[in-house]
Amino acid sequence: MNPLHGYRSEDLQLGRWAFVKRDAVLSWDASKPMPEFRDAVKQDALEFIKMSTDEFILERKLSQYWIISHRWFSKSHPDWDKNLPQNNSAKLKKLQELLCEHEEIRGIWLDFCCVPQGNDADGSDTYVHNYGMRDEAEQRYFRYTLDNIKLLYLTGTVLIFVDQKYMGRFWTQFEAFLSLHKAGRKGVVPKTDQDVEDDVFICEMGAASASAGAVRNSLIDTWRTKSVHEAIEVLSQPDIDVMNQSDKAVILPRLHDLNKNVIEIFMNDDKRREAAIDEKQ
Repeated sequence: MNPLHGYRSEDLQLGRWAFVKRDAVLSWDASKPMPEFRDAVKQDALEFIKMSTDEFILERKLSQYWIISHRWFSKSHPDWDKNLPQNNSAKLKKLQELLCEHEEIRGIWLDFCCVPQGNDADGSDTYVHNYGMRDEAEQRYFRYTLDNIKLLYLTGTVLIFVDQKYMGRFWTQFEAFLSLHKAGRKGVVPKTDQDVEDDVFICEMGAASASAGAVRNSLIDTWRTKSVHEAIEVLSQPDIDVMNQSDKAVILPRLHDLNKNVIEIFMNDDKRREAAIDEKQ
């Protein structure tokens, strides 16, 4: 037992994803910051779902969960900034409003609440948080999530909180590209207009809310028709800002790997289906 966090970090399983329950989000007090992962565990606010890569690609298990794409308001919290109080709980308030409008949504995935925060034990994390050090189990879970987060945005129903600063950040633009694409037999391919209408919710925040949909449309126009190769070229540009410069070098080649992996998964699934048909004949 970890006495500081009040949960067993060794129980964290790779491939077992945490989602905040709908009722928990609705119950949170918007006058206080949203809870970090460990506090969410202690509140019994999380539901865990185990999924393999094949299940992500071939099954739509996450259609009733919103995968949240957003930028953090401060280094220590994504929805709270003591220096800019107008930001405090802006996303939580909007989430609660939207959940009341969408009764079919069972929960959300939001990085701060669904992955342990803090610095890695080896000091390799350049982000400064107020949550101490991740122990080895937490570090392993965090790194696994970072490596596989692409599956959430490619296959899930995505809620994007977009503001003017969102448009120039590496991770948010990476997520937006994936959100506007889907897995198919030809790899990572653009979503249709109807797919976007059904599976991508874009909420303009801050100054972007005064654009009357122009920021939303700009985001879609930037990414929806881009190929994986084109997306890598755009995301490589120096005006796409990233806190940890090594992220681009590590993450972008994995888009090519993801494209190949998706094609392979569909090919193997087709072979299994053909074999099953042959057995019945």
